[in-house]
Amino acid sequence: MISARAAGKLFIAGEYAIVTPGNAALIAAVDRYLTVTVTEHNHAPSDAVSDRENPHTAAVPVIGASVIDAAYGDRAELTIAPDGTATIGDYPADALSAAITVVEQLRVLQGLPPINYELRVENDLTAADGLKFGLGSSGAVIVATVAALGELHQLALTPAERFQLALIASASLSVRGSGGDIAASTFGGVIRYISPDRTQIAADYRKGGLDGALNSPGWHGCLIEPVELHSDLHFLVGWTGSPAKTEQLVAKSKAAPVDPQAEALFLAKSARAVQEIAAVLSADTLDREQLQQTVAAARSALKEYGEATGIAIETELLSALCELALSAGAAAKSSGAGGGDCGIAFANDLATRQAVIQAWEGAGITVLDTCVTRGEGVCVEF
Repeated sequence: MISARAAGKLFIAGEYAIVTPGNAALIAAVDRYLTVTVTEHNHAPSDAVSDRENPHTAAVPVIGASVIDAAYGDRAELTIAPDGTATIGDYPADALSAAITVVEQLRVLQGLPPINYELRVENDLTAADGLKFGLGSSGAVIVATVAALGELHQLALTPAERFQLALIASASLSVRGSGGDIAASTFGGVIRYISPDRTQIAADYRKGGLDGALNSPGWHGCLIEPVELHSDLHFLVGWTGSPAKTEQLVAKSKAAPVDPQAEALFLAKSARAVQEIAAVLSADTLDREQLQQTVAAARSALKEYGEATGIAIETELLSALCELALSAGAAAKSSGAGGGDCGIAFANDLATRQAVIQAWEGAGITVLDTCVTRGEGVCVEF
């Protein structure tokens, strides 16, 4: 039995700008997790596989594996085609099947035999009633699945290779996402992330398969580097209780007729905010005023972009969340695509932290009991 635990994520700065290749974001992995556990079956993968030594030449799929996840009515049959393509029951392709597919395709490329297994998903990134907090459960399930199956097939994947496989899986479904959630879940802590060209990577995947995607020029310029937070900094997360659909919001932003000069100005402001916030958060001495100013600049850039694209990035409750935190002496902004979900705040001391919590709770904002992981990436246990 192998378990892989991937952390959720929250954007600190760089939202919307990051979906354009070459732009940066600041993203935190938080200590709420999604866990994928794989248990190898004792029997052979399938009587239908005629050539155990060369399974990728078989004319029939490998049958016998299964997935346990409430998303599929508890248990569903998992079928692996000879080329590695995974299908979960009669369900359409999704994050889990895409993640299984890329690992199985790598297994086929390396000439390894198939394995029957049971795959179980346990998700702590949603509320008890199933509502999403906006912590990146789709990215986390891809990262955890890649890590767990990589160990099952003994592929000896490095963190960078896990990230590449996970991003390819995500891009095979949609190129709108930046991959920032995948990077944060893979590497942990706070990262500065520059996105690759997912459109190019997805095109090379369709044209040249997994090998084509892994060697795509779309990876050029991609960057993931850690950002150390000051030890006295308090990171707070408030949930508005209103889930947002990131994919739809990003799609709407890209479809909006934004003036090219306004777009360029937004990207420049966002890049500056990412750089300045990273510098303040990791400085030897915390400067409350400077922290508030840099986070406010990122918030302002997002609000202007929302007005230009017609997207309500900062909802009424997110605005209240930010203003309440500011009144308590903290720095605050919305996190991610906005339109609901979470807002974040940074406090310099315990007194400010407690004041923010009391203010949020008084306004009906749920304070999530979570903090930034300290550089822990996806964790695999046997």
